[in-house]
Amino acid sequence: MKQKRLPPEPTLAALYRALDEGVITVDLEGVVTGMNRAAEALTGYSLSEAGGKPFSETAVLLDPRSREPLKKLFRESDGQPSRRLRCILVPKTRSENKVSVSTSAITADGAVAGYVATIRDESRQSVAEDALRNSETLYRMIVENSFDAIYLLRGKRYEYVNPRFCEITGYSFAELTSPSFDYNSLLPEESRRFMQERFSARESGRPIPPEYRIQVLTRNGKTVEVEVTTHQLESKNSVRVLGIMRDISTRIHAEEGLQKSESLMKSVFSSMVDSVFLFDEDMRFIFVNVPEMELLMPPSAFLGRRFGDVMPDVMTRQFEAAFEETKTGRASEYEYTLDLPSGTGIYSTKLSPVTVGGRFSGAVGVIRDITDRRRLESEQTRLQDQLRQTQKLESLGLLAGGIAHDFNNLLMGILGNAELASVEIGGASGAVSHIRSIETAARKAADLCRQMLAYAGRGRTTNEAVEINSLIREMAELLRVGIPEGVTLKFDLAPDLLPVDGDPSQLSQVVMNLITNAAEAIQDGQGTITLITRSMYCDREYLRGSYINDDLPPGIYVYIEVCDTGCGMDEETRTRIFDPFYSTKFTGRGLGLAAVLGIVRGHHGAIRVYSEPGEGTTFKIIMPPSPSAMVRDREEKEDMAGQQGRVLLIDDEDIVRNVVTRMLSKLGYGCDAAPDGAAGLEMLTSRRNRYLCVILDMAMPGMDGAKVLRSMREISPMTKVVVMSGYDEREVVERLGQLTPDGVLQKPFRIETLQEALEKALKSD
Repeated sequence: MKQKRLPPEPTLAALYRALDEGVITVDLEGVVTGMNRAAEALTGYSLSEAGGKPFSETAVLLDPRSREPLKKLFRESDGQPSRRLRCILVPKTRSENKVSVSTSAITADGAVAGYVATIRDESRQSVAEDALRNSETLYRMIVENSFDAIYLLRGKRYEYVNPRFCEITGYSFAELTSPSFDYNSLLPEESRRFMQERFSARESGRPIPPEYRIQVLTRNGKTVEVEVTTHQLESKNSVRVLGIMRDISTRIHAEEGLQKSESLMKSVFSSMVDSVFLFDEDMRFIFVNVPEMELLMPPSAFLGRRFGDVMPDVMTRQFEAAFEETKTGRASEYEYTLDLPSGTGIYSTKLSPVTVGGRFSGAVGVIRDITDRRRLESEQTRLQDQLRQTQKLESLGLLAGGIAHDFNNLLMGILGNAELASVEIGGASGAVSHIRSIETAARKAADLCRQMLAYAGRGRTTNEAVEINSLIREMAELLRVGIPEGVTLKFDLAPDLLPVDGDPSQLSQVVMNLITNAAEAIQDGQGTITLITRSMYCDREYLRGSYINDDLPPGIYVYIEVCDTGCGMDEETRTRIFDPFYSTKFTGRGLGLAAVLGIVRGHHGAIRVYSEPGEGTTFKIIMPPSPSAMVRDREEKEDMAGQQGRVLLIDDEDIVRNVVTRMLSKLGYGCDAAPDGAAGLEMLTSRRNRYLCVILDMAMPGMDGAKVLRSMREISPMTKVVVMSGYDEREVVERLGQLTPDGVLQKPFRIETLQEALEKALKSD
């Protein structure tokens, strides 16, 4: 078998200089005569410092067991290296290091002329870095077992190639190193032009980069992507090149796959509604993808920062607890609220561990905005509770009504027979007083039956237009007598309140029960009860939040409100206040608020209750006004408006609505007032051709003036709109942007200013 030829001495010299192992030469006296760069790095001495000094001072080597300096390291031999000794090297400046040392004699003309010591850093793991490259045997082992292709090229002829080079190209060593081998057969057309340019540059002495990437054509016609690193070797007759070639086809394929995966990941993330955050093991943000979610800062501001550096403390504590759980290999999920510029939101975060090679390296967090979901769930729960309450009340109402009906028939027999017995016995008999007691008890039982019928919603015996304010004024003295002396009763009755259709006696019972209930809630005997009457616009959402939800239509309603400064109620008590015979004072007797609920239902109304422990309680009874009174009131207001027409006023402040309504009345305009933007838009939609002009407040909660104006332009583009604001006209126009009102009123304003603004708006095109 033909032996593979190795490179000659200049090649070995180049490899020797590049060795990662330290090589030190000494004379027969052990004085340093030479050392390579690796030896300088290991010992901490340069050749200029170590030259002429004893080897033992340059390379301080200790026995690893006794830590005694090694002696008799060099010995005469036949040139073969000694066995490798493991020892400790104490460098000049750095901490000591574990090394292995072997020595060999340098012979000249058959005589020993000196010694060479080879020092290997045992802390290094790479075989290629640890090999003794000055040894021809080890050199061949490294080169021929390298994962990279290594070749030696003279001109366009290969002098040496290692097995890996043959494996990549598909040619044998003999074929590649044959003088007849065509170098260009390994190169596709584009690579051939590229290499020709490098050869031309080298021949002309121009510098060329030592590293490049080309395609190589294998024996079977396959194209392979390779990276090449070259080292130019000078010789007397020609230039030779030592090259290391690496097949990067697999890496390129992996990179392409990675790019496709990244592209796919970005596509997936961009289509997600949820936001994704990636954290390293120190809880630093290393990736952020936020398709729709509003954040405290731009996504780029998160990268490289720890979670606690950018998020509130409360959230940080939750996150840290969940992050610790992911280190155990389990996913963790939690919810929290977050205050953002647009409002408070509810979010859910799920953290899942990320492991690389079985080691925890971070976590991926998926964040979802569940504000709407929680709101809908809460609304659904409320509606379900309301439905159960309604079903319970209806069931109890049916039961109460049936009992009251049958009981009334029995009472009729008792009272009738008692009265007949009284007539037949005559007034002289002593039994008459007993009969009178029977009649009194029976009448009380009849009153209880009436309450039961009222609870069942069947107790209305009359139906007439009732002036609520007049009813309350007639009851005022009776109401004051029924409350403790230390409790103050105040009245705040709205003027011109529309009447309601109903039974005066039952409505009186409602007021009396509410006042009595409020007085009992003031436990220390010192407090205030305020009775208020008003009218208001109620939308569907407001009515759905009532205790009676019989699908009442939106519109104008009259309400009676009783507020106390008493002890208030907790959630459990609020859910039971309308249960028959329920009381917080003692075992209940009588129907109380349950009767109120039945009466209000019978009057097609609703009840809202506001209460917190220690904060008092407010009961609001909402009832529709009498239809005939509504028609009469509208006709009266239209008559008062004369020929001027009607104006829609939208403002969330009661005092502003009242004073502007009176101003418009003085100017001869009729006015419909809405307490917010939603109500105003609904009124404008249902009565689009009714209003000459809309007076709109700029600053309102929920839907502000700008949003209302934009919707108005879509609903009724020709309707004139005058905007009210505390700001001057210039700033209002700037705030509205492209939305142009027909006039601007700066608060506060006089009636003359209002008249001018209306006339100007109505005359505008």
